[in-house]
Amino acid sequence: MSSPSVPLARPVLSGRSLRHHWETPVVLVVALLARLLPTLRGGGLFGYGNYDDGVYFAGAVGLVHGRLPYRDFLLLHPPGILLALSPFAALTWVISDADALATARVGWMLLGVLNCALVVRLLRRQGRFAAAVGGLAYAVFYPAVYSEHLTLLEAPANTVLLVALLLVPGLGEARAATARVSAARWLAVGAVLAWSPAFKIWGVVPLALVGGWLAISRGRRAAGWYAAGAGLGSVVLLGPFFVAAPTAMARLVVADQLGRSSAHWQLVSRVAALTGVGDVHAGALSTVVAGLAAVGWATLVLVALLDSRGRLFAVLHLGMGALLLATPVWFTHYAGFVAATAALVAGSAARTLAELVRSRLAASAPTRRLLGGAALALVALTAVPLAGVRFGTAFPAATLRPTVAGAPGCVTTDDPVNLVELDVLSRNLTRGCPLVVDLGGYSYDRHPAGPTIARRRNELWQATVRDYLAGGTRVVLSRFDQPSNHPFDPTTRRLVGSWPTAARSGHVVVRTVTVPAA
Repeated sequence: MSSPSVPLARPVLSGRSLRHHWETPVVLVVALLARLLPTLRGGGLFGYGNYDDGVYFAGAVGLVHGRLPYRDFLLLHPPGILLALSPFAALTWVISDADALATARVGWMLLGVLNCALVVRLLRRQGRFAAAVGGLAYAVFYPAVYSEHLTLLEAPANTVLLVALLLVPGLGEARAATARVSAARWLAVGAVLAWSPAFKIWGVVPLALVGGWLAISRGRRAAGWYAAGAGLGSVVLLGPFFVAAPTAMARLVVADQLGRSSAHWQLVSRVAALTGVGDVHAGALSTVVAGLAAVGWATLVLVALLDSRGRLFAVLHLGMGALLLATPVWFTHYAGFVAATAALVAGSAARTLAELVRSRLAASAPTRRLLGGAALALVALTAVPLAGVRFGTAFPAATLRPTVAGAPGCVTTDDPVNLVELDVLSRNLTRGCPLVVDLGGYSYDRHPAGPTIARRRNELWQATVRDYLAGGTRVVLSRFDQPSNHPFDPTTRRLVGSWPTAARSGHVVVRTVTVPAA
């Protein structure tokens, strides 16, 4: 006899009920505007953003041109981000590199909107109020907004986590599913979540936590099939790249990441960033207010943890947050790693507190609506500082492009987005030029000489920089040739400084590479 199927939750946006669920389209519009407007006010879709944004897109362009990471170029992360970006990178065959990157950035913003919809869909199992609070929280949560306005790792990592959780029958509902669930369902959950460590090795944490939760709450059978799906998914995603360059991939993705030196970020600063106030309110909020935000988040996590419907969300948030507090380095977009779980915790805890008000205080319907509206308004207030946020700076393409448009040979750079915006990355690859997507990343690569050392004292890195930059006919410098960030040693600085300036705009300079006299 076949096992009874487990019915899926009803769609959030069924046509007939759309007018009764106005919060969903409103939240999704807010999510899109929160990501798009700060970008347009800043550098725009064609501007400078986060360095990693250019690294990943350049790597994806290399992939669609037949270059494999680890074998043909350095990449310090698993290949999942290149696979996710490859449809946009493939556009470089028919449109300019710059247009393709702009399209990818819009695609990532829409991915953020999708993540918001998935949060709403998952929390809808707990009611409209939970869905509205969680969805709005995700829409305006600064770590989510920042990590989804560019092509960074955190956006797709949150997508696969949310999809995997949505595939778990009964998760978040008052009564967990009791019908026997097919092995295929658990295989699918594992296979989807296998994408998480395929984007970044940190993804092993949610992968393991969900597996442990399944073993405890759904039994060994569910956990076993889940593990099988995760293993199969990992082999399919990572296997081809590992076979092509096993030693290099293991060194770059695992050893080099674990061996990175500490950035000395204070614990308080990281906690503030994880609550969403650390960056957007920098210099505007006092430490006391940031501390209150941390206390508020801790309360929400505790409330969610004490309720079976939100317990897994809280466990995931705690586990993933602990990893972020312990990691040796820190960048702004790292907090986006917990954006999905933060929103799920917020929505689930808000529903629990609302039920407490209804049952213990015997509040009237108008009072409950007033309190619910106040809760939503409180979440919405966190978006107010976004009104003044500007992401990125403009790229001077019109000034610099003529200096490289007709250049023979290869164009080299210290930031791959320069090649993308000047529309020479694909041209380089067509000409057989070496692909260096992360020049700074070579300083993290562990060699027999020992652990990571400062770039200015890293002779191996300095030699790599000189060999690469001198291999072109033009070099575009915007990152390492600045007074505030000048890791070149005297030898490298003299070499680069000897090349005549072809064009300059702001902090970006194009130099003509010349061969030193014998």
